Order: sequence, then C-alpha cells, then structure tokens
Amino acid sequence: MYINRLMENRIKKLTNTYPVIMVCGARQVGKSTMLNHIKEESRNYVSLDDLNERKLAIDDPMLFLEVHGTPLIIDEFQYAPNLLSFIKLIIDKKHWIMKIILGCIG
Repeated sequence: MYINRLMENRIKKLTNTYPVIMVCGARQVGKSTMLNHIKEESRNYVSLDDLNERKLAIDDPMLFLEVHGTPLIIDEFQYAPNLLSFIKLIIDKKHWIMKIILGCIG
C-alpha cells in the first residue's frame, strides 16, 4: 500500500518552476517510491544502483544525459557526483530545457 507524502505536491510544483530539483533524505524513507508514484508518464527514471548506468554516468556524463533525455529522474545520483557539473553546464548554456529530479541519500 502506498503512503502519500506531504512533499508530493511541493515537488510537482517545483518541477514546473525549476529545471532541476534534488530530493534527499535518510535511507528507506520512501524517496524513490514517492518519485516513481508521482512521476509523469513521459518522465524517464534511471537508478545509479544499476552498475551499468552508474558506469556510463561516471565515464561519459554527457552521453548518459543524452541517452536518457528529459524529463528525467536520476535516483542515487550520489554515486556519480560529476553529473552535477554537466547538468549545470547544460543549464547555463541553455542547450536543453532540463526537467530533472535528483534523488539521493542524505
């Protein structure tokens, strides 16, 4: 059974305002479950718990972002912190309209 979280509406609103938002918190509190529950059908989801995805994100962050496109949820992004620099670079250059949600343990 899914438990609704107070943050759901806030996250939905923030994704319409900002190109990237980050959801961090303690382990096993339902961040990933919530993000999957509220995500739009068009939003891709990738977890860096998947070692192949993690390797691509670390070795070639730009290709990782191109392969998955946007809108996107990147879960467990703390495993590839270099992704943040590439996301920032893309936003700063305005090459893409980003719609990314980052999930991590706090």
